[in-house]
Amino acid sequence: MDEPDLSAGSSGEWVTYLQQLLQQAGYLATEPDGDFGPATEGAVRDFQAAQGLDADGAVGPLTWAALTGSAAPETPTDPDTPTDPEPDPGPDLGGETDDVPVSLQEAGAPASLSEWTDEQKEAFFEGTVTSQVTAEAEPEPVEVLAMSDAGSSDGGVVA
Repeated sequence: MDEPDLSAGSSGEWVTYLQQLLQQAGYLATEPDGDFGPATEGAVRDFQAAQGLDADGAVGPLTWAALTGSAAPETPTDPDTPTDPEPDPGPDLGGETDDVPVSLQEAGAPASLSEWTDEQKEAFFEGTVTSQVTAEAEPEPVEVLAMSDAGSSDGGVVA
């Protein structure tokens, strides 16, 4: 819906609709009459202030969006602001072919992830490298040490 800009002195069906929305939201106590007078302007200001909008008493796209629960239109506030700003290039990755941030390269990391060891990847990307275990692998023997306890009744050997 393309709601018109409304302000004090406006009248008509759109003002009646505005007044109904303000009444439903609890900001207008009078019955809608289609005339944007002091009561409607005060209700608009109170609503705008409660919504964190510029409480100027005029109803534009942001106020309509807040009243109707629709998304606010993306309009620049400064006429010199381009409507399609340059896209954010993201973090500085150190050049076109490098895929490692410059800060990591300066700390001694290789410039390309393909040059990183599994240990470097594991340290930086926690949990990305897993050990490979095959079914044919024999478990390594574990040496068991015996300890002597001179006060024990079984000769002091604990296994």
